[in-house]
Amino acid sequence: MEETKKRLETAVKFLMDKLPFKVGDIYLGIDERDFLNITVASRSSALGNITKLSAQEELEDGKRLFNEMIRVSNEFRLFTIKQKIKFNLDFDYGMGDLRICSEIDGIIYWHYDVKMS
Repeated sequence: MEETKKRLETAVKFLMDKLPFKVGDIYLGIDERDFLNITVASRSSALGNITKLSAQEELEDGKRLFNEMIRVSNEFRLFTIKQKIKFNLDFDYGMGDLRICSEIDGIIYWHYDVKMS
């Protein structure tokens, strides 16, 4: 817990300079539109296995991890209060990643056409 708190405090310093930072399974970064991106990689090993339902569940898992992070570090929480936040789910294919979907203010935007179920 203390180690995570220290990583989050370091993340704030990086993010203030618009540099990306990873804490646990979450990639943090500020994009060109000044959104704080909270990005998780899909647990699926095959892109064809990802469905809209599984993607939404993984996005929710990422949001739960983020909420835990803001409980761990008051400095991180205070930093995030001032930010526009975008949650992302990516598929890591080894040599890069592919954005599956994003969520801003409760609205999901699909960047890749996945199966319904």
